[in-house]
Amino acid sequence: MCIRDRYKFDVGFIGEVNTSYLININYRDQRYSINSITPINLTLKSCEMGFVLSNGRCFRCPKDFFTMNGETCEACLPNSECPGGKEIKAVPGYWRASNASRLSLKCKIPGACKNLSASRKLFAQDTSKNQNSSLGVCD
Repeated sequence: MCIRDRYKFDVGFIGEVNTSYLININYRDQRYSINSITPINLTLKSCEMGFVLSNGRCFRCPKDFFTMNGETCEACLPNSECPGGKEIKAVPGYWRASNASRLSLKCKIPGACKNLSASRKLFAQDTSKNQNSSLGVCD
């Protein structure tokens, strides 16, 4: 398709993940006697986080599943909720040390993990007493 000397190309490409390819595009325009070859380096990357590769396509892990490695969708962990993709959320009354943690631990302080703002408040109280404290990710 040509619009005011601009060209639009729709190109499909199938290849192996984590592999690089060199594509040469040959352009000829007889009006101006132009013959040009443009090399393009193309690297097919693996699926983005929260997706897994299956039959050459990337699929998002469904509800009640998650992925941390991009290779397989795993069933949601105990005391957690998984809306799909890479997300794991601790159920109320539980917390996780970080977004990379696989464990949801029971809160030892009643009410500390009701919501993130409450945990930040408690964290601020602990740090104001010069105590080394980290509450992790509360949901």
